[in-house]
Amino acid sequence: MAKYFLVETWRPRPEWYALSKEQKSKFVEQAGALLSGFVDKGAKVLGLGRCRALSESGWDATGFWEMPNAEMVIELAEAVERLGWNHYFDQINTVSSVSSPAEYFGSLLEDRRF
Repeated sequence: MAKYFLVETWRPRPEWYALSKEQKSKFVEQAGALLSGFVDKGAKVLGLGRCRALSESGWDATGFWEMPNAEMVIELAEAVERLGWNHYFDQINTVSSVSSPAEYFGSLLEDRRF
């Protein structure tokens, strides 16, 4: 079964800053529970971290996941949408299949689109 990498990059929206500390704390607790549920199902969080934005409109944080299948990537996206994540954070995601360097470079020689 193929594994997938998911790279999430996000920044807070004004709606996040408008929340009280108590509201933010409750939301963070819910997000942590959601994350734990996916780990229990076989997802691996390889890391989460604040990143240095190179411009004022740059990105604030990045998360790296290893997912056991493409269905779980979709399931996570739907779960964070239900949580309300996208209301509070502007986010872009990149998903790729996991391959060795040799497999990846070999794929560059194939006549196919990514």
